Amino acid sequence: MRKFNIIAAITILSASMLTGCGKEIKEYNDSYIVASVKNGDSKLDYATASTYLRIMQAQTYDYVQNQLKEEELMLKEAELDLEKYKVDQDRYKAEQDNATKITVAQINSYRGAENMDQDMNGIPDPIEIGKQALE
Repeated sequence: MRKFNIIAAITILSASMLTGCGKEIKEYNDSYIVASVKNGDSKLDYATASTYLRIMQAQTYDYVQNQLKEEELMLKEAELDLEKYKVDQDRYKAEQDNATKITVAQINSYRGAENMDQDMNGIPDPIEIGKQALE
C-alpha cells in the first residue's frame, strides 16, 4: 500500500509539473487588470505588475545594502581619524610636558646663583626664561 501511495504521489506531481500552473488567458478580463492608461490600449495585468514589483524590490534591496556598506566604511574611517587625533593629542601633550620640564630645569639652574643677571640688562635671567617660555 505504501509503495502504491508513493507511485501515485509521483505521478500526480509529474502530471501537474508538465501541465503548468494555470491556464492561458486569451483575452483580458476586467478582474485581471491592475492599471490601465486612460484613452489608450495599454493595460497592466496582475502578473506584469507583480514582476515589476519584484524587480523594484530587488533594486531597492541592493541600494539599501550598498548604503549600509558605505555607512560602515564611513564609521571605520571616522574611528581611524579619532585614533589618529588621540595619538596626535598625546604626542602634543608629551612635547609640551617636555618643554615645561626643560624650562623649569633652566629656571632652577639659576637658583642660588649670586649673579642672576648675566646679560646685564637689568632683568634677572630666570624671569626672562619664564617670559620666553610663555611666549
